[in-house]
Amino acid sequence: MNQQLVFIQNGRAVTDSLLVAEKFGKEHKHVMRDIRELECSEEFRQSNFGLSTYVSGQNKGLPKVEMTRDGFTFLVMGYTGSEAARFKEDYIKAFNMMEQQIMGSINLSQLSPQLQHYIYLEQRANNIENDVSQLKQVVDNEVWITEAQRGQLRTAVNNRAGQLLNTGYGNAHFQGIYSTLKTHFGVAKYDKIPRKDFELALDIVRGWYPKIREAN
Repeated sequence: MNQQLVFIQNGRAVTDSLLVAEKFGKEHKHVMRDIRELECSEEFRQSNFGLSTYVSGQNKGLPKVEMTRDGFTFLVMGYTGSEAARFKEDYIKAFNMMEQQIMGSINLSQLSPQLQHYIYLEQRANNIENDVSQLKQVVDNEVWITEAQRGQLRTAVNNRAGQLLNTGYGNAHFQGIYSTLKTHFGVAKYDKIPRKDFELALDIVRGWYPKIREAN
């Protein structure tokens, strides 16, 4: 798939206007028009779009535009529809695969110290991002109440609100119970209640009463 959609040009993964026109079901002249009319800075245009040529079926040299991942993204963000969405995903995968191929073939010792340092920082940033994502998953899985406990808590909240309404507490509402839980545990959402406090949370729900409104 990546060989059909994305190719290497001057050490960068690129695609071109012909491929975009073909895959998105557009006339090439319309894609070229879309590129000309992009409201981007001249610096961005020069960095991400490059004029090139191809030989037509009539053996004529005609213009096309080669573009980077960023240029492609800027161009097709306005293309809509389910088919367009599918091709956007295909292109993203193709760019990822081609860029991995490029990185795998680079001999870092042949690059300048500045570029080697940049690549090192980029890789380190990616590693940190992965570490943070894994840590968040660990926190979600091991610190906060589980999905099953959330379900039990929701059931308890609904039951308590129903009991109070049936016994004459007209201002009893499940939102008030959730508000009490969030205030008590100092959390923005009830699903961030610490797992160790789950039983306490259930006790608070089961013993909850609405505030008595003071008479004017």
